[in-house]
Amino acid sequence: MSIDLKSFKNGSFKHIRNERENHPVLVFLKKNKRAYTVKEIVKSVTMNKGTVRSILRSLEKDKKVIHNTPYFAYLDHIK
Repeated sequence: MSIDLKSFKNGSFKHIRNERENHPVLVFLKKNKRAYTVKEIVKSVTMNKGTVRSILRSLEKDKKVIHNTPYFAYLDHIK
């Protein structure tokens, strides 16, 4: 969706960005108490593979998800 240049210059537009806690990938892993491959997550959240890999790396650094090749799972479900 495009915006007019005046709004662009002023910065008066809604920033569309998923916060980590509400990110579709994390919500998907929280909701489903199973471990998934990147390919399965991509299919379920209908996002780009690169985007999913990137957020999974960030979530792993934040200790929200755990990675055991080739699977990812929500860390709290493992404990």
